[in-house]
Parts: sequence; structure tokens; C-alpha cells
Amino acid sequence: MRNLSVFVVLLTLLACSKKNKNEVTLKGHLINFNEPSLVLYMGDKVDTVLVDKDGQFEAILHLDKEKSVYLESKSFSRHFLLLSGYELSFSQDVANKDKGFKFTNKNVLVSANLYAKATLELDEKLKQNWREALILDEDAFITKVNDIYTQKMNLLDAFAKANDYADSDFVRLEINKIKYERLNDFLTYKNSHGAYIGDRSFVASEKITSQLKDADLNLGELVGVSSYNSFVTNVLAKKVEVYFENNPEITVTRESYELYRFACLDELITNSKVKEYLAYDILRNCTKDYITSGSELVKKFRALVTKETYLNHINSKVAAWEAIGQGQLAPDFAGQTVNGKTIALSDLRGKYVYVDIWATWCGPCCAEIPYLEKLEKEYHGKNITFLSVSVDADKDKWKKKVIGDKMGGIQINVGQGNSISKDYMIRGIPRFMLFDMEGKIVSVNAPRPSGKIREVLDNLKAL
Repeated sequence: MRNLSVFVVLLTLLACSKKNKNEVTLKGHLINFNEPSLVLYMGDKVDTVLVDKDGQFEAILHLDKEKSVYLESKSFSRHFLLLSGYELSFSQDVANKDKGFKFTNKNVLVSANLYAKATLELDEKLKQNWREALILDEDAFITKVNDIYTQKMNLLDAFAKANDYADSDFVRLEINKIKYERLNDFLTYKNSHGAYIGDRSFVASEKITSQLKDADLNLGELVGVSSYNSFVTNVLAKKVEVYFENNPEITVTRESYELYRFACLDELITNSKVKEYLAYDILRNCTKDYITSGSELVKKFRALVTKETYLNHINSKVAAWEAIGQGQLAPDFAGQTVNGKTIALSDLRGKYVYVDIWATWCGPCCAEIPYLEKLEKEYHGKNITFLSVSVDADKDKWKKKVIGDKMGGIQINVGQGNSISKDYMIRGIPRFMLFDMEGKIVSVNAPRPSGKIREVLDNLKAL
């Protein structure tokens, strides 16, 4: 088989240029660059890389396996693939973004980056109009997926032949990445073909299901390979979906759904690395919303997971949510009215404060405004203030809407890069919050004006 021959060829190549240490050096020369630094994103880690007056920088990064990093500034951005033990250097004329880039050294890491770029371009070409592929009958779909697999393996084969050395770990992971991309395609077809053709009764035949038989949900060494992570996550999600379909008497909530995902881990997964990754994936999604240490999900996660990076990330998110839990003193923030007057949340103590975080460019935000105006009229004269906080960067546009629409309540703008987004874990708007008369938090995820906010307000003391 072709993939086996590639694997054998590549694993026997000498890694003669590799250094004996778990670090990689990333050097760059940015021409026509007038900024003092770059931001470097590597997984959950964010660092600042200083750039000298000539546009040159050097960063030494520590890693134990393949990593994708992203460099960004106002005038430059690019992804790089890094392998420990190598150096990668490049130059970029930021005034000529299309043609001004080039690698300035030669080694397997440079070749791997060129290979990664070619792989991305090939994937975009091969998977254009992928919806049309999912409508194909089983035989035609199998042919298409296998053709994509062959072309990707050919590209990897060409990478091998173009280099007289290669990083064996990188190659081994690439082979498995391509394998599980193929398996993901068949899994998607099995789960989704019926929906695409409008036949909910469709059940994939042995032709499709047999393609998935060599999948393994317990390959801990592949945790970190995106296509493998996606595959095991999708298998788990489908099992949970089928469970709730077969048990319609069970009320599906966010917590009940995620708790059953945890229950499935012991049934499906024996490898501790895969099990910990899936537990982390569950909690990573849950911490996008309010969650505390008392949650059954957090307790199960902490009982199962030992990996420090997973624990530290989830624990930090939980702590951040607990800091803005009910009864906590609200982090203060301030903004300017259309007339330039500064108003802070703390200025409004003595009354309840219902806060709307919004922007003029946010459709769902603007859809809530008529409901908010109706709510303000209903509670006029009550012991409550309505504060609308715009995160618009374009203050003129915001002022025009506030004045033109004669928007009520207190209207302030905090702009982008504001403290309120960080302090209150705001990743999407609109967000509504409620504070008591002493400036303490009632809820940082209060119901919307179009929802059940009246049930909350009518139960407040001394309103």
C-alpha cells in the first residue's frame, strides 16, 4: 500500500540537521515594518515578540512536538509550522504582502512549511462545494474520498523525495492526519447524507460503515492531531445524540447533554490520554458560559483529569466565572455619553441596574432594542436604571443611532479593547446583566428583554 511505503521511506531518512533539544528558533526580517512588536499565538499561550528598529526579531520557543503558531500585528500576519530542534527564518516586505515573503534558510522545517502550505491549497481545491459531494450516492462518494486521500498521500510522498532527511515524528503524524481526515469524511457522510438529500430515514450501508472499521478511538499518541481529535469528538457526539433521540422523555439541557458525554467516556474510551482530552473538550465548551466549582461537570472533570495544562486552563476559567458570581462586588467600568460625560457603573448605586452590552453592527442586539424600550416604560418610576453600553469602535455611527432613534435609558460607549469584555467574560453580544443597589452582581447572564426578565425583576426586593 502506498501509505505504508511512504511511512517506511520517511522513517528511514536521517534527521541529520536536527538539534538535540526541545526548542525551535523562529527568526524574521520584516521590511517596511514600523511596529515595535508582534503577538505570537501558540495554542492557549500568547506572547509578545519584540522587533528591533531594522524590523528583525528572534524568538526561541520550547515545544516537545509539532506546533502551529500564528504571528500577528497591524501590518503582518502569518501561520507557521514548527518542529522542535530546528530553525526557521524568513523575510517579508509588509508593503508587498502577496509577493514579498520568502524563507531565508533551508532545512526540513522549511520544506515542512512549504508542504503544509501546499496541503492547505490542495485541500481547498479538492473540497470545493463539499455539500455537493455529500449528496452523491455511496459508490461515487467513496471514489471521491479515496481520490482525495491518494492525492494527499502523493503530496506527502513528494515531500519525502524532495528531502534527504525528515522529522520522523512529523511524518508519522502527517500520515495519521491524512488517514483520519479520510475517516472523518466517511463519518460525516454516514451521519449527514440523509439530511442533505432530504431523506431522514437514510441509513448508510456496509459500503460506508466498513470504511470506518480500522478507526481506533484509543490512540493516545494522536491526541493533538486535529483530524483525530475531530474524529473521536464526533463519534462521541453522535452517540449522545442517538441516546437522546431514543429517550425523548429525558429533558435535554446543556448539563444533561454534557453529563451523558462524560458517561460515554468510560464506555467508549480506555486510553487515558484520549479520555482526558475528551473531558477537557467537554469542559472547554462549558466554560464559555457561567460555571462554578460546584457544577457536577467540573467535579467529574477534576476527578478524571491529571494533565496540568488541561487543569490549569479550566480552573482559571472557573475561577474567572466565580469572581463574577451572584453576590460578588461588580467590577467597575465607565464610558462616555454622546455629550462626552463619563458615567461609571459605580455612579449608579442606590438603584438596581439592568445593563445591555450591544453594538450598532450587531443584528440580534438591535432586535432587542424595541423590547428594551418597552421594558423601560413598564418599569418607569421603579427603583431601577437601564444602562446601555455600546462597544462600537465607530463612535460617530453609535451617536447617530442613539440620537436619531431617540434611545432611552443611559447610553454610554466603551469602545473596543475595553475592560468590561475581559472582566465579564463577554465573547458575544448582546449580553444582559443585572446589579443590585449596592453594586453587587445579581446575574451576569440575565434574561433578554424579549425573554423572561420580568420574572426576575418582579422578584427583586425594594424594586
